[in-house]
Amino acid sequence: MNRALFSGSLVCVTFLLIGTFMFPSSMVMELASTSALATVFRVLMAAMLITVLFSSPPRRLLVRAAMGGMALVLLVSGVVLSLANSMHLLDVLLFFELGCALGIEALEFNDDEVEQETERFHEMYHTAQTNQLVTG
Repeated sequence: MNRALFSGSLVCVTFLLIGTFMFPSSMVMELASTSALATVFRVLMAAMLITVLFSSPPRRLLVRAAMGGMALVLLVSGVVLSLANSMHLLDVLLFFELGCALGIEALEFNDDEVEQETERFHEMYHTAQTNQLVTG
């Protein structure tokens, strides 16, 4: 399901990137921005989508942090720019969709990591109890 979501998003971002350069005055591109800043955001989104599609979970912490940061930037900029009425409809929808999808993917966790942390916590607790009994 995630691969289909990210693949579809990559197709949409690519379509808007191509549309910006090939047919900027068409009816579809009237609903999307053709500015340089929007193009930069689309290139960053495409790069993040390609990274997500070609890296398999569990991902490194740095990649997950970058995805979470990108998700936060997309969601906040989408809300702020749409409330200021300075962003077009397709861009807002793309920012929200991609921000939510990247945020969910950034919050992924590995069951093995959770088990290891739980075991480490239990060992620390047991050690602290044992030391308290010995000294007390």
